[in-house]
Amino acid sequence: MANALYISAVGMILVFIGLLLLWLMMAAIVRLTRAKNDAEALPPAPTDPKAALAGADRQRKAAAAATGVAALFAMEKPAPILPMRPKKDSLTPWQVAHRSLQTRTQPPRTRRKE
Repeated sequence: MANALYISAVGMILVFIGLLLLWLMMAAIVRLTRAKNDAEALPPAPTDPKAALAGADRQRKAAAAATGVAALFAMEKPAPILPMRPKKDSLTPWQVAHRSLQTRTQPPRTRRKE
């Protein structure tokens, strides 16, 4: 019994060491791949008034395009609702096989004391 407890303890220690190593590797990857400054990651704000107007014009055009696409989707005909398949009066071979299996098998009979 002590041998089983020893093996379990060693296994748990190995699992926690593995988790710790994974956590350290993830922290190292995040630290290495993170940008040095958050300000460097963002594009610089335009100081030129023409560039600012061009950005606003681009946003206006994008909003107009999105509105046009939404209008096209609204005008589109909805998908037709397909009718249900008519029910067959006859059974498939698969259904016949399983239904006959259900009728043949009965729950086991036990001997009860009376």
